[in-house]
Amino acid sequence: MTEKPALSMTSRISRLAIALGLFALLYSLTNTYAEKIFLGKQIDGFNTSSHLPQVNLYVLATAIDANISFIASMIVPYSWSIILFCVSFFMVKTSRQLSLLTQRLVLATLFACLIFYLFPARFSFVRPSIDNWTQLGYQFLAATDKPFNQFPFLHVTYALLLGITLWQPIKVDNWHLTLLYRLLLVGICSLIIVSTVFTYQHHLLDVIGGFVLAALVLIMVNQLRSYLVVKYITLAITGFLLIAIAGFFLSLSFATSNFSHLYSLNISFSLVIEGLFFVLALYWSISFLAVAWLYQYPSQMRNKNCFKKDTQGRLSLATWVKFAPLLLSYRLMSSLGQGYELRWLNKGDGKLRTDKAPSLYRFIYNPKAYHLANGIYAVATPRLAKATMLNGLATMNAHTDNYHIIIVDLTAEVSSHFSTLKMAIKDSSDMSMTLDYLYLPLLDLQSLGEINLKDIVHLFEQLDELLLTKDARKSEILINFHCVMGLSRSVALHVLYLAYLGKSTTDLTTDNYLLWINEHYPNAHINAEYLPKAIVEHMAIAKTDKKTL
Repeated sequence: MTEKPALSMTSRISRLAIALGLFALLYSLTNTYAEKIFLGKQIDGFNTSSHLPQVNLYVLATAIDANISFIASMIVPYSWSIILFCVSFFMVKTSRQLSLLTQRLVLATLFACLIFYLFPARFSFVRPSIDNWTQLGYQFLAATDKPFNQFPFLHVTYALLLGITLWQPIKVDNWHLTLLYRLLLVGICSLIIVSTVFTYQHHLLDVIGGFVLAALVLIMVNQLRSYLVVKYITLAITGFLLIAIAGFFLSLSFATSNFSHLYSLNISFSLVIEGLFFVLALYWSISFLAVAWLYQYPSQMRNKNCFKKDTQGRLSLATWVKFAPLLLSYRLMSSLGQGYELRWLNKGDGKLRTDKAPSLYRFIYNPKAYHLANGIYAVATPRLAKATMLNGLATMNAHTDNYHIIIVDLTAEVSSHFSTLKMAIKDSSDMSMTLDYLYLPLLDLQSLGEINLKDIVHLFEQLDELLLTKDARKSEILINFHCVMGLSRSVALHVLYLAYLGKSTTDLTTDNYLLWINEHYPNAHINAEYLPKAIVEHMAIAKTDKKTL
């Protein structure tokens, strides 16, 4: 059995940067938000209680808290939290552990900061004056962490999540050392938790909230299908907080304006601004949470209903209304990518190297159509253009000027180039071409292992039906698997279609499919993890034994 490669330092540092950066951004943002609410109550004539969405600062002190003594030296274990947070990324042994660690800490941060915004609370006791060796620690604490963001307490949540994640020590064969390690880990995490109340930084209810949040995060992470769900939850909650709090700050600047004679107008306008930003924040979060839900419960039928396209491969207006934040971000990335390509293609004299790229829809190799049967070919491309098709058709050695192209669109979040290609062909007199369009909506970076194979078989059955209606003796037929967002997805479906057709039609088998990909699509970079052999085997027997699917 071969050993798995060790985690790279780059992977560890990048994951740490994500978790720590998200914490620094959202925690400081919600802390400042609560502070502004608190200070706003001190401004003459400014009625913060009329503001959306929440302006009350809650106090969660109980009778038990009043009897807890202040212990200045507890600032030492309190400071261990950030140290353990950072060190943990270099203690995990496997990529699975690193992924779990990152997802747990990120979700804990997101949900805690969302609660900080919706349910802002403050610490109610006055910390005694300190004049001993711990004074510097408390001065640093006062400068970096204001007495807000109380419930649930992230120190507690982090300590529990880190303790559970790091429970299995780095490879140690001696059980005495393992026991010592675990006792030390439990001791550190326990001291971090109890220090939160003895430093007069949090109340007991905050600690209990930290325990509850840790339990919920552990349950949730175990139910998640992939890291992509966490990605879109992160975008949903982060965007919500940034937009909503930005609206609060902007409205606050109007409400506290020095123009006293416009006070009533300022207050009204500030409320309108804050309300609009809050609605926009809700829209943003709901849109991305819907995407996260699609990744959590993958279904091609659901994808097709959510990301509807017309017969020209263009996303519908309803789809844009539902997923505008996501679709606009993809549109921006696509524009930036095309701009980079154009800069790369310039010789330096400002002239586009049209010999290398006849259109904006350039891709990184010339497609070579693969012969399936008499007059029928197939090819996989990342983008569509007239030049792309001409290059592909030129490899078919056809003895006719009549071509029929079947475009198989494999991208859910971006409109196909089918309509652009159709217009280009319509304006051309080079040859006679007719087009058909099929749609299998695959989400970006979605694992092929998450796709119901029946949906893929149904697509191939649609292809079979189309081919039966065409006469290859009168026209050459090209099946183009097409994914705007990359080459790998279209190549993978091309391979599965060849496996579906069987050995009698192609030279691709379940044993040589990776070698076949490397030979025909060397730029696809597809491995057995992305396209498992089991899926190829299922496709190979799909026509004869559909029950296995």
